[in-house]
Amino acid sequence: MRWSDGLAVTAEDVRWTWLAQRHPEVAWRYAEIKKNIKNVRVLGLHHFAVEYATESPSQLAELNEGVILPRHAWSALPFAEWPRGAAWFRDHLVTNGPFELAGWESQQRIELRRNPEYFEPDRPYLSSVVLRVVPLRANRLAELEAGKADFVSQLVPAEVRRLEGQPGITIRQFWHRQYDYLAWNLRRPQFAQASVRRALTQAIDRQALVDTVWDGRARIGTSPILASVWAHHPDLEPWPYDLSAARDALLIAGWQADKNGVLRRAGRPFELELLVNSANPIHVDSAVLIQTQLARVGIEVAVRRLDFHALIDRLDSGDFDGAIGSWGIDTSLDLGYAFHSRSITEGYNSGAYAEPTVDRLIEAAREETDQDARREILYRLQEILHRDQPYAFLWEPPRFDAHSTRLRGVGSNPLSSLFRLREWRVGHD
Repeated sequence: MRWSDGLAVTAEDVRWTWLAQRHPEVAWRYAEIKKNIKNVRVLGLHHFAVEYATESPSQLAELNEGVILPRHAWSALPFAEWPRGAAWFRDHLVTNGPFELAGWESQQRIELRRNPEYFEPDRPYLSSVVLRVVPLRANRLAELEAGKADFVSQLVPAEVRRLEGQPGITIRQFWHRQYDYLAWNLRRPQFAQASVRRALTQAIDRQALVDTVWDGRARIGTSPILASVWAHHPDLEPWPYDLSAARDALLIAGWQADKNGVLRRAGRPFELELLVNSANPIHVDSAVLIQTQLARVGIEVAVRRLDFHALIDRLDSGDFDGAIGSWGIDTSLDLGYAFHSRSITEGYNSGAYAEPTVDRLIEAAREETDQDARREILYRLQEILHRDQPYAFLWEPPRFDAHSTRLRGVGSNPLSSLFRLREWRVGHD
């Protein structure tokens, strides 16, 4: 394996990459993943040893996160300057993948060309690939239909309907590594009781959401571990849409309807602001439907559309009632990111969910290396989260890509729409 400037990729590059990933001045956003690695020792040109603080089922994933960096080229820039070094890295770009950079116009296009130094001599098949930014979704489809583009990713159902059956176009559907949810802020008194959160889930007709915004193609969610994953609890059933049960649970929790049908407790109405990313049409449409559905049990919902960064700021500050979001899961199945109490301040537990048993189970799952024993721990975790409903798990979405039939070897999968791009080719065989 060689870098694009002809020098060998070595174990020294691996060790130096690890030093860069964990260096505080680099402040890599995924540095936490490397905390279990105590040392990387170089044993030879292409051999190294990794020392871990603890044994865990995700050791290989911990090592593999990120890419190998070119020590000979990039060690010239001190780590302290990396956060401000974007222009420097562009001017000193060295790669070791199947393609190398041929051109780049910011916010417009990236052009790749075949890397002649790639270690598989007959790959990639394509001599060049051009990635273009097309801001308007309708224009992306128009270019595919006109033959000016060969591949478009992440279609929404309306776009799938438009393209289905068109000659010269193939649509690929596959399950993505994602679930969508409605998170509640448990700091707010109206969401503090698990019985109320369960009632809210039962007041949301998730099948109607899936039928409306996904054309019935998504799966209703039950858990943060997807139905297609080995550790998904097979006996968990979605909380049913049941307005009567929802009203009874809210009544027991002290909420009573006034003459206008609005729920009140201690004289205060049950009202909430639901935050949603304005750039996500699926989430916006779902928020409007949820607003109508919760009104049927007397809950007043105000939908607030925010740009992504403003939405994240509100979540990080804890200034929200409810928010629709998505998580992409990784192979570690570590649920601490959103459900461990420590992640209230150190992670993404924006809703401040805290359950000591869940904390203990998350920690146990991190260390258990026997797969059967770990499965049982993760089953128990899912049972508690299903009971407590810190999230209303909405759906597991499919992913849709479309490409010209002249493209062969396309391998879209949950890892990436451009998975194994080196295998893609143009032809009609």
